[in-house]
Amino acid sequence: MTAMLPQRWAIGATIGVAAAVAAAEQPVPRFRALADLVEVDAVVEDADGRFVSDLAIGDFEVLEDGKPQPLATFYLRVAEGRRYAAFVPVVPRASAGAARPRAVFVLLFDDEHLTPAGFTRVQTAAEQFLNDHFERGDLGGVVVNGAMAGNRLTSEREELVDAVHKAKPRTTQNARRMEMRDWPRLLNEYEAIRIAAGDRDAVEAAVTRGCTDDPDKCRGPGLCDTCGRDYVDGVVRTKARQVAIEARSAAERTLDTLTRLFAGLERLDGHKSVILLSEGFVAEDSWPLVRQVIALAARAHARIYSLDARGLNARTSDGATEAFTRSTADQYAALLGGVDVQSDAPNMLGVETGGFVVRNANTFGAGLARIARDASTFYVLGYKPVNEVLDGSYRKIDVKVKRPGLRVRARRGYIADARATVAAPVNAASRAPADDGMREPPRELLKRSESIVALPSPPAEAATGTLAVDAGAPATRSSAYRLRPGGTRSVERLMGTATVGASSETLASSDVAARAAEGWSAYQRGDVEGARQALAQAARDVAAPPWIHYALGQAEYALGQYEPAAHEWESVRQAVPEFEPAYFDLADAYLQSKDFGQALAVLRAAQKRWPSDTELLNAIGVIQVARGALDDAVATFGKAIDANTTDGLAMFNLAKTLELRYFRSRRYSALARAYVGTDRDLKRAREMYRQYLEIGGPFESSARDGLQRLEWAAAARDR
Repeated sequence: MTAMLPQRWAIGATIGVAAAVAAAEQPVPRFRALADLVEVDAVVEDADGRFVSDLAIGDFEVLEDGKPQPLATFYLRVAEGRRYAAFVPVVPRASAGAARPRAVFVLLFDDEHLTPAGFTRVQTAAEQFLNDHFERGDLGGVVVNGAMAGNRLTSEREELVDAVHKAKPRTTQNARRMEMRDWPRLLNEYEAIRIAAGDRDAVEAAVTRGCTDDPDKCRGPGLCDTCGRDYVDGVVRTKARQVAIEARSAAERTLDTLTRLFAGLERLDGHKSVILLSEGFVAEDSWPLVRQVIALAARAHARIYSLDARGLNARTSDGATEAFTRSTADQYAALLGGVDVQSDAPNMLGVETGGFVVRNANTFGAGLARIARDASTFYVLGYKPVNEVLDGSYRKIDVKVKRPGLRVRARRGYIADARATVAAPVNAASRAPADDGMREPPRELLKRSESIVALPSPPAEAATGTLAVDAGAPATRSSAYRLRPGGTRSVERLMGTATVGASSETLASSDVAARAAEGWSAYQRGDVEGARQALAQAARDVAAPPWIHYALGQAEYALGQYEPAAHEWESVRQAVPEFEPAYFDLADAYLQSKDFGQALAVLRAAQKRWPSDTELLNAIGVIQVARGALDDAVATFGKAIDANTTDGLAMFNLAKTLELRYFRSRRYSALARAYVGTDRDLKRAREMYRQYLEIGGPFESSARDGLQRLEWAAAARDR
């Protein structure tokens, strides 16, 4: 069986979209750059929080890893009310464009760390932000339960507001707090982590509290009075270890959501703003993951803003610490009551990425206005790093303003790799913001195994005569539709196949032939609606050959009508069972309808005809991953490699699946004080990524990213 566009069935490519993803996987600039120039956004405010717009290049100083960097470019982007924007070049002088920059906003509900009351508070704030500050042409997304609502970014405000309305709080945070209040009572997650780490003061305070709360239990069942504290000590330590494990797991899930979000956002050009809606979390043993998120945010050219959902109760998040302090002499409780450990991670995420935290407020209006302003009003400072070695390390950046009384916010670093620069110089005009704010990414299926942002599709292949269309154009009557890669070749191939029904001579003199020719011509021109109408009329004739039904299915699919497309392709499969493209097309259509079982059944039927076909095995494995059957997928990709030891796609898919299985199995061990997982998967995934990189292919960038993630995981495990 001839392999056909095998990249369609890559883990991390959008499942069900029959489009080559090689272009989307190519390295793209994470910073706007001139040759190897790094550019950093900077927001400068006075003591009252007003943006300062009259600074010159000499007012700034940029340090990288503590060393001064000479500025090569400098300009100011400003906006008034975000109704319009102007690009104001300072150095070098260039013609100012009037194009309004597109802003990208993502509202992320940290479900792991939101009580129902806090959820309601930030839900209202999210709706306010969308109504007051989301402008026509902006892109937005709402992340709930670790997934992007609607599986895409969108420019439709109503759709985003509806997603916010439909978001529901989880009970996990309240359940964890209630568990801590049961005997023996713990003040908060931070105290549990300190006890689990063996902090003697923390253990002693908790044991004393337990004996004070219930003196009878302090004596212990069947134990003498003098050894009762030993019993309480054991209960406290056991409970603290469990709470600490749950706290670390919840923090890791939040950080994993941010990691996957930035993995998708980094493939979109321009500035992004991520608004983290959370009550904060303890990252005592998760700081490597926090630093990883910060590095990925820098690569994605994104700032993180955090809205503290605790409102005016930010200092007493669990409500128990202050009350206990007032009623007892628990000095440890008093100490913890004065430290807001939950805010440390959101603080670091905000400060290090150039954002900020809005806290100690039940209304967020002023903070939301600042976030919106940041998206379109800032200085851009460009410099050529003195250290030219691109070694993949994280470089610290410090932006200073020489004028007294001013405060500057900017990202604190970046990853020094080839993707932080552009290989070829760009002219002054190309540095001006493009007028792409009115476009919207296509509706694509969410891929949680790699990122939670639907990626833009690359242009359709031009070599086959299909129409190269704008991947960002919405599907309207006046715009072109994306045609299926290889569709033209497959239809023409089927035209030359002996078919059941009327002969080509009979059709040549019939109305069916005229309608079919009209429809096929319209399809090749990109007039998909016209093609569907004409081909549908031709397909009604019982003498219509399979190629007409197949072409009609292509038109239906291009219009997003997946069930009608599947109906047409199913008739083709029945009439010409040896025509292998129909199996893949059917699987695609069923996947778009999220009917994974039917898609898998079609490919299993094909596998009976072509048992060793690697494209089929890759397709089956991808569907198994989508269904969560990771063990089955590992076995399937292994069979593909056994069938063809040089199949790079199978190596890439196997590496991705092993990586996913490893991270799903990874947990924090309180005893080992390290992250533990299936080390065999970690080792084998790294090996598969390396083998794929040796072979080469369209997913080299994604493979390098995966290998780096696993290297970080291995380093965190070995600490």
